[in-house]
Amino acid sequence: KNLVNTTVNLYNTDAILKTNGDSENGQRVFTTYCISCHKIGNVGREIGPELTKIGGKLEKKGLYEALVYPSASMVFGYETSTIKTKTSSTYYGFLISENDKTLTIKDLSGNLTTIPQKEIKSKTKEKKSVMPTAYSLAISESEITDLIEYLTKQNQ
Repeated sequence: KNLVNTTVNLYNTDAILKTNGDSENGQRVFTTYCISCHKIGNVGREIGPELTKIGGKLEKKGLYEALVYPSASMVFGYETSTIKTKTSSTYYGFLISENDKTLTIKDLSGNLTTIPQKEIKSKTKEKKSVMPTAYSLAISESEITDLIEYLTKQNQ
């Protein structure tokens, strides 16, 4: 299902993509909303994808869609899973590794847990990203424009 077409867009996409933002303010927006899960250089946390070179990977439209529709195209390795064990424990996070003996999952705090395969009752790959939408964080159009400007400059 194409989540870009099924999610209500409350922003003026054309205006955001055609406007050059303020990179310095974009850095403040990043620090306010993104740093708890994303890292640029040595700043931030490695819960979600590392963004140091994101400006060389995505153009403005791709960055916009990632901010407004994070579930539309999740980065490989950052899809979340729910693991339920036979002892009724539940683990939620990113599947880091799996083989015939164990499965390792990283939770949203960055903690790793290794679970023996024989203890797993079910494993479900989630369809929605854990990244909140820009709208759910009450990020304004001008802040999105500035954040995109800042992120496009991240390509070293």
